[in-house]
Amino acid sequence: MYVAGYGHSGSTVLGIVLGNAHGALNLGEVAMLERDPSVLSRSRPAAAPRWASLRTQLADELSRAASYKPGGKPGGKPGSPRGYASVRNAFFSTVEREAGCGLLVDSSKTPVAGLLRPRALRGEGHRVLVVHLVRDPRAVLYSLYRKATRGQRRFTGFKVLIGWIASNIGTAVLYGGTPSAVVSYEAFVTRPGEVLDALSSRLGVDFSAARDALVAEKPLDPGFQINGNRMSRAEVIALKPDFAWQSRAPRRVRVLGALGLPLYRFLTRRSL
Repeated sequence: MYVAGYGHSGSTVLGIVLGNAHGALNLGEVAMLERDPSVLSRSRPAAAPRWASLRTQLADELSRAASYKPGGKPGGKPGSPRGYASVRNAFFSTVEREAGCGLLVDSSKTPVAGLLRPRALRGEGHRVLVVHLVRDPRAVLYSLYRKATRGQRRFTGFKVLIGWIASNIGTAVLYGGTPSAVVSYEAFVTRPGEVLDALSSRLGVDFSAARDALVAEKPLDPGFQINGNRMSRAEVIALKPDFAWQSRAPRRVRVLGALGLPLYRFLTRRSL
């Protein structure tokens, strides 16, 4: 299951929730492995004992998969859709075999090549489901504004807005032919049980275990977690809606984000 969309839209927590379905495992941002297989050693240190032997196998297989030259077989250039399919064959297949999970959740999201990954995986004969996560652009801009302020970096809001627009349009267009569903972040964090029930019906996956855990406010297992925000490094997760932008976002962030509202409303008009 591929979680697509734009960064800072809640993909880490959505991936964690989906990974708590029966027989599922959340993997985090698998695309990071294309650039640096050693990222395995930095994912969820507290869970290292559980995954120690698997990490060793994956590191060896991924190094071989990433070593192919452009046009080589069976993979392509690392970072390309074909290269991702090669990494998938090395990584996902090993996880399936060793962990015994039938549904693997990848929340790689944004990179341009990432929009073609579901198609590349289908070409390799794998069954792929896509969840397109969309968040109010004002919230996304505020999240990145807040991060830039803390890190004393310049906030380039217009560039973020263009990236948000391009990523979401590209995702909506390029996942055609793949079983998919659009999920609004705002609906998910306020009505998680209802959204998960709708996802179960749309995609034919049983998310009742994840739904029950959320409704009962039980901790969620973060899974393997490659990369992701600070939430990915926690041992247990609780769903906490984030609407801080409504009271704290500067006027310029609100105004700029409002330019993306027509697309947001169009994409979410039939969201779950």
